[in-house]
Amino acid sequence: MQKFNTRCCCRRLEAEAQARTYLSVVSPTPANRSLRSIILSNTFTPFNALNVVLLAALAAVYIWKQDVRFLLDAVGVVLSVISNNILAVAQEVRAHRAVERAARALRHTVMVERNGQRLTADSDEVVVGDTVVLAPGSILPGDGNVVTSAALEIDTSMLTGEAAPHACGVGDALMAGSVCVAGSGSVRVTSAGADTAAAHIAQSASHLSLATSPMQRRINRLFEASFVLAVAIAVIDLVFRLQRHDLDADAIRQTAAIVLGLIPEGLVLFSTVTFALCVARVAKVGVFAQHLSSIEHLASVTDVCFDKTGTLTERRTSVAAIVPLADLSQQQLASTLRAFAVGMDDAQPTMRALQELHVDHAETLNIVDRIPFTSQRRFSAVREGSGDWYVLGSGHVLAPGVKIPAAHSTDRVVMFGRASSIDGMQASFRPLCWVVLDDTMRDDAARLLRDLDASHIDVHVLTGDAPESALRVLSRVGRLDSAGVLLPRTYLKARMFPSDKQVYVSALQDGGHHVAFVGDGINDIPALREAHVGIAAPDAAPVAQHVADIVLDAASIGVLPSLIYEGRITMRTIMHIAKIFLAKNAVLLIAALLAAASWTPAMLTPRRGGLIAILAVAIPSTVLAARSRSDTAVRSAYREIARYCGLTSLAAALSVLATGTLPSATGITAFTTYSALLASVLASLPYVDTHAPTRRMIARFATGAAALFLGVLLAPSLPPVEWVRVFFEMDTMQGAALQDVLLGMTLSALITTGIHSTAARWQKR
Repeated sequence: MQKFNTRCCCRRLEAEAQARTYLSVVSPTPANRSLRSIILSNTFTPFNALNVVLLAALAAVYIWKQDVRFLLDAVGVVLSVISNNILAVAQEVRAHRAVERAARALRHTVMVERNGQRLTADSDEVVVGDTVVLAPGSILPGDGNVVTSAALEIDTSMLTGEAAPHACGVGDALMAGSVCVAGSGSVRVTSAGADTAAAHIAQSASHLSLATSPMQRRINRLFEASFVLAVAIAVIDLVFRLQRHDLDADAIRQTAAIVLGLIPEGLVLFSTVTFALCVARVAKVGVFAQHLSSIEHLASVTDVCFDKTGTLTERRTSVAAIVPLADLSQQQLASTLRAFAVGMDDAQPTMRALQELHVDHAETLNIVDRIPFTSQRRFSAVREGSGDWYVLGSGHVLAPGVKIPAAHSTDRVVMFGRASSIDGMQASFRPLCWVVLDDTMRDDAARLLRDLDASHIDVHVLTGDAPESALRVLSRVGRLDSAGVLLPRTYLKARMFPSDKQVYVSALQDGGHHVAFVGDGINDIPALREAHVGIAAPDAAPVAQHVADIVLDAASIGVLPSLIYEGRITMRTIMHIAKIFLAKNAVLLIAALLAAASWTPAMLTPRRGGLIAILAVAIPSTVLAARSRSDTAVRSAYREIARYCGLTSLAAALSVLATGTLPSATGITAFTTYSALLASVLASLPYVDTHAPTRRMIARFATGAAALFLGVLLAPSLPPVEWVRVFFEMDTMQGAALQDVLLGMTLSALITTGIHSTAARWQKR
């Protein structure tokens, strides 16, 4: 069903993700999907259109043959479609509501000037005439013109694809989605909401993306194969029967049962719903997944890359020490540093730490020009009235020949000094001091890295800082041994530019690794986009949140191992569902072939096939989607499915053939053989996975389903029970016939259990 709706989305996945970013800039809260729209999207599907065709065919045969069984078969198809749609709607409503609640919590706010007052507003509340105040990391929520600019630099890569930021002056026009990467300024809004250029691009990406993941595409291919097989069998059977003049009512019903049984109508639906339920579960703990495919990528992660600052450490920095390099006291240096930071008027953690320096006499600088910090420049500077520049940045860039004091070789340090010119700065630069900074570690960083290591996931720390500073952080989270060497599965790359991180992630992917990148700032955007799954850390910059596949909004970074675990559970659950659906198809095909060869009675009808689909497929799939916690790795999807389907088909074939050996005084009936077939399918369910709790859960369900089936057979002939018997064509059971059914189902369960158990033991060898 969903397969046909999402095929075009697969081809446009990258463009749709880009469009979703535009939309979230204009209106960060996904549009609420009404119950009516969800019902309609699950009702008007290609599969349901196929069902209409089948219903029309059954109705035509009913009119032709005047056989009420065809009318009841049509009712059975309708009930199957309705039950599937009810399950789909209920699960999708649950998933979308959870995602919408998470999205509402992920508010994108901006600072605006309105009616002479400065206030904070949600981006979707910005109206024409507002003046938006921009600072590094801010996203412009509407189209407009620059009113003021203080070294304002804008990144428009989300809109134009142009990677390099550019300086903006007063009067320049900007579009919604532009990101302030350096400096500050303000923009008068001329278009907002749906009238912006970004909104026009984003019309089709207004809610949780259901674009298919790689696993869903595999499921779609299996759906296609089953559909083609069903149609081929129907055509071949029809041709042969017409040639033999053997097209009676029973033959038509048997063919209809095979065609209906071979189409895994709920397979695509349940796989999509299972992904959506995982999104809903993680949303409850404050994690917002932007689209379903990110869940599958999480399940497959082999390497996690971290930006150090803001991920392993918090975005809080303090000044630990000032080490003079000139004939100035620490108080004089502290006063100048504080004046420098105040003059920069920058909200970056380093600047905030300098602004909080305690000084006896507050100094002021007559600032006439500013150069804000960027990851490419690695320094910031202000020019005072005398013409000289005060510069703060990486000592590796400003004065490569000046060594960091040995006492602070593992600390995070930056250099402060003066220069007469920015062009050719190293020639005129005069260092004044080293500033030693202290990062605040995240409380759960050490546990997070231990958990990832226990899950056999490699950890890569990519930072623009010096290697000594990064090693100090890794030491504090327990990733160095007693000799100061990195532990296994831990890697460090220092002094990296944003483009270097992107290249590093790409190289890992080229080597066959499945990579997640965790970042929080503008400098992490290239790597967040490049990774299989980009994860925005708590308190990440708004633009990082919108670019990332997964946002840790109200959750701490320590939930990452749990997210990977949830992804693996989801993938394994989808494998369960695929096995169950396709095994049912294989079993029905085997049953039809055995009947065609006259080795067993012709036992299948559309309604009896529907009973197997309800008891052994639809209901257990719903239970698994909601309750399965198996995280067994999915290594070879097709091989697993083929193995389970082959064993289940073999067990079913031997089970129905074994009914011919039962001691019966009445002769083995078609219903006796059908009961053995149903028992075999139910007995196979616990072997859908090796996870013990899941196996026990499904075993209890299979036992309950078999007991319900027998209960209906044995119950007194009350109207509701009798209606069920008549509808599903259950023969009246008494005496020897009932004994045959009980013996057949018992023998079938024993044969099936024996085959699966033997195969499992053989596989372990």
